[in-house]
Amino acid sequence: MNESIFNSQNLKLAREIRGLSVTELSERLSTTKQTISNYELGKRIPSYDFVQKAAKFLRFPESYFYRNNLKLLREETAFAYRSFQSATVINRQISTAKATIAINILDYLLRFLTIPESAIPIDEYDYLSLSDDEIESRAIDLRERWNIGNGPIGNLTTLLESKGVFLFYENLAEGIDAFSFWKEGIPVIVVSKKTTSACRLRMNIAHELGHLILHQSLTKEDFKKNLKLVEKQAFVFGSEFLFPSKTFSREFFHNDLEHYETLKKRWKVSIAALIEKAFHLNLISNSQRSYSYKRLNIEKKRKQEPLDDILILEEPSIIKKAIQLGEEHNLFNRNDFFHSMGVPLDLLAEFLGVEMEYFQSTIRNVNRPTLTLIK
Repeated sequence: MNESIFNSQNLKLAREIRGLSVTELSERLSTTKQTISNYELGKRIPSYDFVQKAAKFLRFPESYFYRNNLKLLREETAFAYRSFQSATVINRQISTAKATIAINILDYLLRFLTIPESAIPIDEYDYLSLSDDEIESRAIDLRERWNIGNGPIGNLTTLLESKGVFLFYENLAEGIDAFSFWKEGIPVIVVSKKTTSACRLRMNIAHELGHLILHQSLTKEDFKKNLKLVEKQAFVFGSEFLFPSKTFSREFFHNDLEHYETLKKRWKVSIAALIEKAFHLNLISNSQRSYSYKRLNIEKKRKQEPLDDILILEEPSIIKKAIQLGEEHNLFNRNDFFHSMGVPLDLLAEFLGVEMEYFQSTIRNVNRPTLTLIK
């Protein structure tokens, strides 16, 4: 690694991670927009004084701007965003930039460990012609393939990690609940830590699983052009995967909040989602559906539903287990991992869901164990 040559792409990545436009960064660093653009395009090499100022303002180590070992996402990588329409361009930019950290974490671990093979079936669906019934059938097919029956899923995050899906919980920008993408055959889901409801978190994950299953062949342009359709399809898949219609229909008896609360506790999905499912299955009429929402509003339970403060948020664990496994087999230590990433410690710790003190250890070298997750 040549650490004496300025890396123009790293400047752009740091700017995007901090949520700044070229104009905003130029103003903060008392230079011109054209100058920043030239630096990011590699047309000019900045002075060391500029690098010092940029590093201080962007809160990145100076050495980061001279690293050339960071892998960048391919330009054509298609991202499936949850809440895409409500997210600004700059907020989607932040999220995409942070995804770079995810792929570099995976790349580092792949040098030492054999990761679980993805159990997501690889198929190219003609998504434009998929009916809701076909999508629901795909969701049930996946449950059968994974041998999990048609009952509640105890921990969706652990299930997906055991099937080779890598999940990261990150402080995503406003308007973005989650997004997913494929990285060289590895399915990745990034979920917002700002989600405070365990039920909404699970629905976001199931929604992104829907994208990974149904929309594998879509391009960036496909997502933009048919956004409403692909979002609806992912929701239909996620809903059916989390609480299958056949089982739900057998368990639904009353259109009252107490019954919905009982079902919520069992299935770990929101009361709002349960109401919509009951309506979709013609278990309640439109007037009954409206009545249930009115009850939620009157009792001030629409934004903060019953059990939201009790049900525990799921957390990913496989990356931390991978680091622990690497240490136990003397492959690397946490400081090796941190220095290889080259990004600010607080950013990496936030991405892994750990305290900064986590990166303190001293071990090294030998073997290549297989990473397995025991459910």
